[in-house]
Amino acid sequence: VRFGHLYRSATEEARIGGDFYDVFGAKQGRIGLLIGDVSGHGIEAARTASLIKDTVHAFAHQFRHPHLVLRETNRLLAEKNLHGFTTVFLSFIDPESGTLICSSAGHPPPLLAADGQVSVLEQVAAPLGAFPDSHFRDREIHIGKGAVLLLYTDGVTEARDAKGVLFGERRLSDSLGRLAAEPVERLPGLVMDELLRFSVGRLQDDAAMLAVRYVGK
Repeated sequence: VRFGHLYRSATEEARIGGDFYDVFGAKQGRIGLLIGDVSGHGIEAARTASLIKDTVHAFAHQFRHPHLVLRETNRLLAEKNLHGFTTVFLSFIDPESGTLICSSAGHPPPLLAADGQVSVLEQVAAPLGAFPDSHFRDREIHIGKGAVLLLYTDGVTEARDAKGVLFGERRLSDSLGRLAAEPVERLPGLVMDELLRFSVGRLQDDAAMLAVRYVGK
């Protein structure tokens, strides 16, 4: 895979927060893709984000299915009795076959650009930390060479224009459709340029994006 990433704070003062993302090696040679958003801001949110990333990494080397990684991560958070909750999307790509297995814990649905169309990887589940016995589900799809997956936090879709209108999933999907052929390393920045033009340069919340192109063998 090739990828590009971006984080932008909603304010100049807050350079750290709870939005996080990662690309990492997982069990059986697969590639892990992770994005999440911890409720709250500042140092405490950043600490929780770091804990969740480390925990996901550890369980990703034990379990082949992302829903099991999220289940065990959720249990650990419950044991630590942390306040708040965290939305997470986790997927594993098999680099040989292009098989993508993904699971969501209440996170905004990623977008997949393939064959000239953009689809939504919608899944319904509770965020991590909301309920100790939450159950998560996997979704398995095949992605072809050149397909682009866009992961993002809700600070992207909840940006507003001068009249208070949300940028929304539809505008984000349209942006990805126009820009999917661009180098994936530049893609998050190009989407952010469109977002800031729409919102007159202001964000309501921190925003993060991770764009991944499957190039295959």
